[in-house]
Amino acid sequence: MPKLDQLMAELSAHPSFTGEVRRTFSVLVEQTLLFLKSRSDITRTNLFGSTKKGEPPPFDYRRKPEGDRKPVEADLQRDFHQWLQKGPLHHVVLVEPVDVGMGRADVMVHFGSLRYLTEIKQDATDNDPQYLESRYLTQAAEYSNTNAPFGQLLILDLTPKNKTQGNLRVDEVAWTTTHRPRGATTGRAVVVGTVAGNRTTPSAYSRK
Repeated sequence: MPKLDQLMAELSAHPSFTGEVRRTFSVLVEQTLLFLKSRSDITRTNLFGSTKKGEPPPFDYRRKPEGDRKPVEADLQRDFHQWLQKGPLHHVVLVEPVDVGMGRADVMVHFGSLRYLTEIKQDATDNDPQYLESRYLTQAAEYSNTNAPFGQLLILDLTPKNKTQGNLRVDEVAWTTTHRPRGATTGRAVVVGTVAGNRTTPSAYSRK
């Protein structure tokens, strides 16, 4: 997976990305990329499986709402948590552990004494990486203050898609970044990913 190779190369620049940390965090990042790839496909079957004939389609948090039900970050949290539970990390994933960095983190994967937190957010204002990092990176990085300096941030992108002329490719919705608090000597590396919401079907972009 070229994108995974790119992220691993970028993470390798961090002095703590060695040994057991490299082995374990790499597994989480790979599963996260596979999740992002799967959720970039707008078909409902990859999210819910086949629907029985005559049954209404289930609520898909990635699609533009058609009724009163609006997507929220809890939808992404639940989906990501269930994805990890169905994969090779099923025995080491927890949802909403408390008392982590004096707060509550959304999804935690633990490998013995090593643990990695994934913070889940939603944003309907802007999906520009710099904007998202300015709003959410500090919180996501804060959870790694008492363990390995690596974590993740997943954002449900609820910006309107009617003027974007399409959605980002899967290799454009994930990147690495670093946060270093003032006076700190160690940077906290964070893998960021976005899941597009408010989506329409590809045919909706055809001009009538």
